[in-house]
Amino acid sequence: MAEGTIYIYFKNKEDLLISIFKEKTRETIESIKTEVQKEKNPLDKLKRLIFLHLETYQKEKDLAKLYQLELRQSIRLTTEYFKVEHKDYLDLIGEIIKEGKDQGIFRADLNESIVKRVLFGAVDEVITTWVVSSKEYDLISVYDPLVDVLLNGLLNADK
Repeated sequence: MAEGTIYIYFKNKEDLLISIFKEKTRETIESIKTEVQKEKNPLDKLKRLIFLHLETYQKEKDLAKLYQLELRQSIRLTTEYFKVEHKDYLDLIGEIIKEGKDQGIFRADLNESIVKRVLFGAVDEVITTWVVSSKEYDLISVYDPLVDVLLNGLLNADK
């Protein structure tokens, strides 16, 4: 396809990147939703969601770099992303937290809005660190320690 042809469909490079980002994000969220629903309880759903989030980026490091570094510099993307795709993903996390609270698996006093943002933020930061690291390592290797901190917290169980 000639470069000029692209501009029939997209105003500029940013529009093209946003289109790719939105389409890939929708596909990823739908895939994660499908896989998460296969789990029986909210704790396993949450663990599966975190694993799939990491695995998705692990499989496509170039795409991870685009998401984590390039596209976040776009104010337009950030505002549009947070309106739809990001909200959908946070809502999925929130639904799992609510289900866990309703079943008595998670603490009843948890603020779902805060918890879903903390969970997303922690996973997102781990991915960003992996993307910018000068040291090559397997992103999935951080899954166990990440889940431990997120789900078991910081308190010493013996105290």
